[in-house]
Amino acid sequence: MSAIAKNTENPLADVAIDELANIANNAAKNAEDGMAAAVRNAITAGNALTAAKAQCKHGDWLRWLKENWGFSRQLAHRFMKLANDNRSCNLESAESVNNALRILSDSVSCNGEQSDPPLLNVSTGEPVTDGDVDVVCDQQAFTCETCHEQFDNPVWHCVKCEKHWTENIESCDYCDTIADHAEKEPFDVIDEVGSRISRSEEPIDADGPGFYSVDQWAIAKESDVVWESPKTFNRQDTSSIEWAKWSWNPITGCKHDCPYCYARDIANRFYEQKFEPSIYPSRFAAPENTRVPDRASEDTSYRNVFTGSMADIFGRWVPEDWVEMVLAEVKRAPQWNFLFLTKFPQRVHEFGELPENAWMGTTVDCQDRVDNAEKAFAKMGGGIKWLSVEPMLTPIQFSNLEMFDWVVIGGASRSSTTPGWVPPIDWVVDLHKQARDSKCAIYHKDNLQLGDELRLREFPWEESEPRQLPEELKYLGIK
Repeated sequence: MSAIAKNTENPLADVAIDELANIANNAAKNAEDGMAAAVRNAITAGNALTAAKAQCKHGDWLRWLKENWGFSRQLAHRFMKLANDNRSCNLESAESVNNALRILSDSVSCNGEQSDPPLLNVSTGEPVTDGDVDVVCDQQAFTCETCHEQFDNPVWHCVKCEKHWTENIESCDYCDTIADHAEKEPFDVIDEVGSRISRSEEPIDADGPGFYSVDQWAIAKESDVVWESPKTFNRQDTSSIEWAKWSWNPITGCKHDCPYCYARDIANRFYEQKFEPSIYPSRFAAPENTRVPDRASEDTSYRNVFTGSMADIFGRWVPEDWVEMVLAEVKRAPQWNFLFLTKFPQRVHEFGELPENAWMGTTVDCQDRVDNAEKAFAKMGGGIKWLSVEPMLTPIQFSNLEMFDWVVIGGASRSSTTPGWVPPIDWVVDLHKQARDSKCAIYHKDNLQLGDELRLREFPWEESEPRQLPEELKYLGIK
């Protein structure tokens, strides 16, 4: 015991303080050089693994890795990610070395005995064995418990038509069987404000990086980008977005830094890159992969897609080619209506004429945003033009609302940093009157707490019937 105790004492305790400074600085320099050397070796390993994967035939990569790589699959992924991360190129920078070490920090160097998450066979849903399996899927995939078919999102299995629909709604999209006659499958998590986070919204891809930051995209090789995908739109089933049954987020992230932002809370909780602007190439296939439900012929909301609910697609930080790719998909999918919402409406005009199925909206949460909105929408193209005054943080006066077809008014739901907020009724009534005088459809969000009797839920694509006084209450000549 005495020997152990002696070894734990500080061997430099009796060294003169002036000499300690030299020792500390020299040791720190050696440590820094050692960390940089470790990162260089990790990058070399990552480059070698990336090259090996490129040479493997389809389906052979994981088998090759198991037979030839002496460490864990997670460590291989980290090294490959590090090798392709442009932040780690300049190892003369202490910040760059630290970024690289952060990428490696969750990896544990160990032998091939480390327990990796099991891989699943696509056709059976069973764990992959040592036999030949060409295609495997990430463990995040959802498997129907009835037929074992796999999906990106949780589904219901309809026992009448044997098809699936993508969310827990009241009836089947194909045969209108009500939910009581369908087998329920579990869902993913719902965040604090009631928005569903489905697996297709998570930044995970089995065959490569699911997302690219702005910097990563600038140096990405076209051959490495995975565009083909079974991804579909995400189904919305909360009252907060009654006007669109779907959402689509090929781009996520925002730099507005609005204090009340619910999307930032969601991203910080579920996204690896948090709320940094990112692009998901595999999600660009969603408009083609998603079938328009039959009920869309009667209810337009089933044809409406809230586009960029986790971003401001027209933010100045979003690369021009990202925006152009989104608009190209909108033009290629006239069967859908794509509803945009931006705080940079003036940038929309930089991308030429909008297609009719692009329904452009802008957020005006305070009086200071009115002037930009009016100027931008005075010449806005596309289909329906709409205004979101949510949350309404000040009284708001417009000089003219006739350029808008639809006005949405709301308060603020609680966020991680801000309380809930219900604007004074006088503010709401005044804006309501401005919208009514301009013949706009009006939609009151439920966070105004008006109650179902007063709350209006008008849509610009359908006629709204005015409320009528019941005959039983008419007297004294009331007509």
